[in-house]
Amino acid sequence: MSRTLLIRTPKGTQEINYASLTMDQLVSRLSCYEQKYGSPLGQFTVNVTCEQVGPQEMTDLMDWESLEAELSFRKSHIQLTK
Repeated sequence: MSRTLLIRTPKGTQEINYASLTMDQLVSRLSCYEQKYGSPLGQFTVNVTCEQVGPQEMTDLMDWESLEAELSFRKSHIQLTK
């Protein structure tokens, strides 16, 4: 699993390194997406099709999925070390 997302837009390139985010930053960013789209990621992806989202929503979705993956990775790693 890559823990970095590279986003290229007409405005430039943005690299997000999820491994470098603190747990508070992960949770805060996840919460922002849940508030913005009115549901948790799982419910959002069930209720929305690719045809319904634009480029910004698709970028948000990739970031949101990566944040969830990083959170799951950390939770499973913590359980393995206990």
